[in-house]
Amino acid sequence: MKISLSKLKSAFENTTNIYGEKTRSKIIEKLDQLLFENDGSGLVKPTLFLGKDDFATYANSAIDSLPSSEQQAWYKLIAKAQTANGSKPTKKYLDETLVLVKELGTDKFKKVVNDWFQFVVDFKEKPIQYGNGVYAHTSWEFLSGINLDAIKGFVWMCAHFYDNTTLNTVSKLAERCFRKIPGQGPTAASLGNACLYMLYKSKGLDGIGHLSRLKLRIKQSSTQQLIEKYIAEAALTHGVSTHEIEDM
Repeated sequence: MKISLSKLKSAFENTTNIYGEKTRSKIIEKLDQLLFENDGSGLVKPTLFLGKDDFATYANSAIDSLPSSEQQAWYKLIAKAQTANGSKPTKKYLDETLVLVKELGTDKFKKVVNDWFQFVVDFKEKPIQYGNGVYAHTSWEFLSGINLDAIKGFVWMCAHFYDNTTLNTVSKLAERCFRKIPGQGPTAASLGNACLYMLYKSKGLDGIGHLSRLKLRIKQSSTQQLIEKYIAEAALTHGVSTHEIEDM
């Protein structure tokens, strides 16, 4: 069984022209999980960020520097974050991740993820030149899609928090994600939408205050409509008008 899984993993590692990088990485990660479960150690499989980009280098190095007990907790959190898909998290996802966050320690969790979010805020997309002469053109590369999905999972986890540091950092991350890349549109709209959801779901009205500010700074009409929807839902919850809740 283990030999067969190892051969299958090797085949996928050497395949580059059939599967997209995101799908291929997830398949290899799943095979790694099966191989690890068959070694009988009983430990949590080391799970790190999969995308081959600067964020993975930065974040994985941070995990590698932690004590073993904390690494085990982060492996569980990263594995859970890598399952993030869709436009909103399920209640099950939020409940299960809250248990994992508490297992690590809330303050430790927030310190690391806020640092990761700030890394993305400060990260500059890179120009990639294709062709020569008349046929030359430039594309822009940000972070890998598989890592952006995982970061989205961590943003969703932060819906449990409403401290100023986390709200401010997620607000800046939202603005960064909706900044346009020439010829490509928003840098990372899916991650940006996750930030808007987190600000909406956070306890209290400070998150709504950030949404109100972002509505003035982000120009995409679809994003403004989503922000207005979240503000309207929050107003309904508090029994006031949208203007009143923004004033509050």
